[in-house]
Amino acid sequence: MPVNKTAKTVQISLPTGESAEIYYYGATVTSWIAGGKERLFVSEKAALDGSKPIRGGIPICWPIFGPPPKEADESLKYHAKLSQHGFARNHNWTLDHIVMDRDSGVSVRFGLDPNPEIAALFPHPFHLTYVVTLTRHELSTDIHVVNPDPKKSLTGAIAAAADTVVSALPESVTGTAQKTPQSVDEAAAAELKFQALFHTYLRVEDASKVKIRGLKHGLTYLDKVGGPWTERKWDGGDLVIDKQVDRVYYDLVKDDDIVLEDGANKVTVHRVDLTDVTTWNPTAEAGAGIADMEPNGWDRYVCIEPGYVKNFKTLAPGEEWIGQQVLRIE
Repeated sequence: MPVNKTAKTVQISLPTGESAEIYYYGATVTSWIAGGKERLFVSEKAALDGSKPIRGGIPICWPIFGPPPKEADESLKYHAKLSQHGFARNHNWTLDHIVMDRDSGVSVRFGLDPNPEIAALFPHPFHLTYVVTLTRHELSTDIHVVNPDPKKSLTGAIAAAADTVVSALPESVTGTAQKTPQSVDEAAAAELKFQALFHTYLRVEDASKVKIRGLKHGLTYLDKVGGPWTERKWDGGDLVIDKQVDRVYYDLVKDDDIVLEDGANKVTVHRVDLTDVTTWNPTAEAGAGIADMEPNGWDRYVCIEPGYVKNFKTLAPGEEWIGQQVLRIE
């Protein structure tokens, strides 16, 4: 079967050999095999028992990215109590629907709602759905954020979310999928503010030899290496990992894809409604200090992380937002 469920994971595959694995914990994608190769990096020391976020793959950062905000903003007072990167990556999600199951493509949908532990820190209603779609040459990850309207059901929003994913696929892949209604308890209406990011670890042969292309001249980026974080202007050209890199590039043009070149291997990163891109590799300088990373593990990955992180996205009650990452092998 193209969809195989175990106690900890959901595995999806195609007859042509492509596959992906998603843990219920964090809905973290931990494997993507395409073109006969593993395309994602997961540390040999990664905790896969639910004791801490998984080091590698595609962790989901939500509702914050990075350390909690320190601004004296009343609307972010609960965000300020969260741990780094938020809580989506360290709670169990549920597989609530197989959106598509065909020889040409498989798509599964996970959901996350407030539980008592989350609500104790973040007492705001929300509903997250996460759709992972595997085709011959692509892996797409879509996060759907709904701020529930206490007067309405989520049924329409979730059905529309699944339709959005399928309608974006090539005609040769799409098919009709049965929808499963979802709902949440009525709650006090309030704006929902969040950041969202896919913390994607792309596997490489040698990080020092890769090239990251597509970052256009004049982009503003936040340099997070060393002393105080500093905004700088990008001079253009290829980004190479010849030193520690931890940058957030802001306000990329919608159709500007990022390409990771690793010798003869290329992975294109396409974004939908994710305006910012983080690039990260700690190199030996900082890599040795990562407890759940094997020796020299830093040399086998580069993180290219599409997200909405420059500001906080705001949804009124009843509104929803979708952010998509599409990884494509060349």
